[in-house]
Amino acid sequence: MFTLSPKLLRGRLFNVVAASLITLYLLQEATRSISTTREVIVLAQFLPSSERMMVTPVDPFPVTLQLIGTASELRRFESTLPPLVELIAGSGGVPGTEGSWPIADRLPDFFEAKFDLARVTINSARGVPTSTTLVVTDLVERTVDIVLNCDESVKGASIEGSSKATVFVPPDLAQAKLELTVRLTAMDRPPGAYRDEVQPVAMDLPEARRRELGGIRPVSVDYTVIAATSEIELPRVAVQIAALPESLSKFIVTFPPEGQFIQRVVVTGPTEAIELLSSNTFKPIAIVHLTHEELVNRVPMAQVDLWMLPPGVRVIGTNGSANIQPAVAIQISPAPTTASTPIAPSSP
Repeated sequence: MFTLSPKLLRGRLFNVVAASLITLYLLQEATRSISTTREVIVLAQFLPSSERMMVTPVDPFPVTLQLIGTASELRRFESTLPPLVELIAGSGGVPGTEGSWPIADRLPDFFEAKFDLARVTINSARGVPTSTTLVVTDLVERTVDIVLNCDESVKGASIEGSSKATVFVPPDLAQAKLELTVRLTAMDRPPGAYRDEVQPVAMDLPEARRRELGGIRPVSVDYTVIAATSEIELPRVAVQIAALPESLSKFIVTFPPEGQFIQRVVVTGPTEAIELLSSNTFKPIAIVHLTHEELVNRVPMAQVDLWMLPPGVRVIGTNGSANIQPAVAIQISPAPTTASTPIAPSSP
């Protein structure tokens, strides 16, 4: 009986394994080089290249791309697709001059201009029926009044800002009634300066035509929200002394009758806060802060440094004048000291 030696047996096994590995490698390489076809749906949108241009369709629309390439290259290409493909009028082969342009057969060219297609071919690109024609319109300039409105819920507040703005509209709307309105409610804006992007709205137009106007760029409007304010004169406001505790403990500060109150204090602020004062719900105080030197020198007059008032309220006058830091008369004397008995030294 013929028997292979262990050495020959190992050699034959090695050859079989090597041949199998080579065959598998060749099959993998052949698979990698085989082209396949795949459909991918992407979202696209036509955009104008300037504020003087409007393009239709306005809204994003789906496009079905039929791609040809190897599996690995198709996966790579899909991974590079953005959520929205922007097709700029006048760029990448997209028409940019005024007119109505059939584009159903040109969609593949638009996408080829947007991407690196070294190893992937766009065999076809199909849009929805509303995206088969691109309409480019040159806009004309006109001036529109800006309406700044506060909702009734914004109690007494007002809004100030620009009164007119320049907008660009299709020629057929050069004389149309346009509305450019900023509307505020109580929850929209606290007092302060703002800039909003406001979309012009054309009145008395069919809904389909009004939707097309979504392609007009919004207008920047600067405005300021002014809080509702009221003014009141308080007959008198009590005065209170403040100082560092360790300094104040060494002196007694009193007021002569004429120094206990600030007379005829005029304040202004939010209506709700002023109502707290007029109803005596909030007790205002004029604070005089004394320094250590003022206490030591026993100054006869001191100035109001601070007013304790509801938030947003401020003093605009006192005692018939515009002085908001009036001086008041005070009397300063040393605090009495407590006599103490000396401690006798202890006996040795």
